[in-house]
Amino acid sequence: ECDRLEIRPPGLDFQRFEVESGLAEDRDRGVAMQPRLQQDLVPRRVRANHVETLAAGGDGGGIAVAGDPGWVLVDRTTLSENVASSGGGLSLAGTAPALIRNSTFSANLAGASGGGLELAGPAASVVLDFSTLTGNGSPLGAGVHVAAGGLSLHGSLLGENATGADCAAGAGVLSASGLNLDTDGSCAALAGGSFVTVPSLGLGPLADNGGPTRTLALLPGS
Repeated sequence: ECDRLEIRPPGLDFQRFEVESGLAEDRDRGVAMQPRLQQDLVPRRVRANHVETLAAGGDGGGIAVAGDPGWVLVDRTTLSENVASSGGGLSLAGTAPALIRNSTFSANLAGASGGGLELAGPAASVVLDFSTLTGNGSPLGAGVHVAAGGLSLHGSLLGENATGADCAAGAGVLSASGLNLDTDGSCAALAGGSFVTVPSLGLGPLADNGGPTRTLALLPGS
């Protein structure tokens, strides 16, 4: 257990680790992945990290990936209460394909864009699979901001964010398959018919509901 990890080539494989209450300056954050690292990230929780100088370009409050690490897997992970300029929870600025699976992004904040997730790698291909982004905040894309590259969503929930639209895109492309939900119509407008806009996601607060990480339990009737 530690307050901050910076991973450099040739890389290490960290599974089920916890990064909590870190305070970093400028571009350092909870977990920083440098080029040529080819490993999975399967942590229990990445929580309450702050990248200072929000207007000065700090990226990735919880996890930041830059360059070409080969591939990225974020699985069964909760990223909560992290803060940055872009990508409050997670910033993907590299060119490697990434899979985000069975993960929760909650109460992350970004001063510029991508409260939960920022995708900025022009050749990046990212899949968001059975994941939930809620309660995050940013002026541009409170849930996700696809500045470049492509983000494909499947079976995921994005909504009830603190400030900003659930989904936003710049030069990037947002697509979806299966059944996905949003609460303001912004994801449906960008990704098409695989999104259904609902008044509420029907989720409780982030809490210990059993299992390795805090989760958002379904409320009765949802």
